[in-house]
Amino acid sequence: MKQLWSHDEKRQLLDLVQQYMIHNRINWVEVANKLENRTEIQCKLQYRNVLHQNTIQVNKKWTVHQEQQLTILNMFYGKKWTFLQQNYFQQFTVEQVRQKAILLNQKSVYGNILLEKIYKQIPYVFNKSELKFIQQMYNTFKQIEDDMSQFKQNSECLLNGELPQHQVNLDYLEIEVYKKELTDKQEFYDLLKILRQYLNE
Repeated sequence: MKQLWSHDEKRQLLDLVQQYMIHNRINWVEVANKLENRTEIQCKLQYRNVLHQNTIQVNKKWTVHQEQQLTILNMFYGKKWTFLQQNYFQQFTVEQVRQKAILLNQKSVYGNILLEKIYKQIPYVFNKSELKFIQQMYNTFKQIEDDMSQFKQNSECLLNGELPQHQVNLDYLEIEVYKKELTDKQEFYDLLKILRQYLNE
C-alpha cells in the first residue's frame, strides 16, 4: 500500500533535490538514501509530478513571442502537451500549455496571426533537423495532392470507358485515406506551405 507523503517529507525532498542537483541533474540515489522508506522512483515521481510543478509560477504571463511559438508548435506537433512543455515551455506546467493552446485556438489565432509573423519565428522555433523533417513531410503531402488530382482524372476516364473499374476502386480507397489525413491536418498542411517557402529561400 502506498504511503502518502507528509508535509515534512515534501519539504525535505525539495531541500535534498537542491542539495544533490548538479548541472540540472539530480542524484536520486543520494536523495532516496536520505529519505526513509522512499525509493528513487517514488522521489522522482513526487518531485516531477507534484512538487516541481507547484514551484512553477502559476500566474506567469505569456509573452507575444511565446504565444506565436506555441501556435506554430501546436500546429506542427498537435496535442503533445507534455512534449511541448518539456522541450519548449519549461517555465509553465503541462496543463498551462494545454489551456493556453486551447485559448489561442478559440480566439482564432491560427487565422488572425499574420503569415509574416509566423514566417519570422520559424528559425527561432525549429532547429535544422526539424526543418529537414518538415520538408520531407511537405513532400509527402504534396504527393497526396498529386494522387488526388490523378484520381479525379481516372474517374473521368472511367466515365468515358477509358479505365478498368477495379483500378479506380483501388485509387478510391487510397484517396479516401488521404482525404481524411488532409482534413485532420489542414492547419498542419497550411503551416507546411509557409515553411516550404522559407526552406526554398
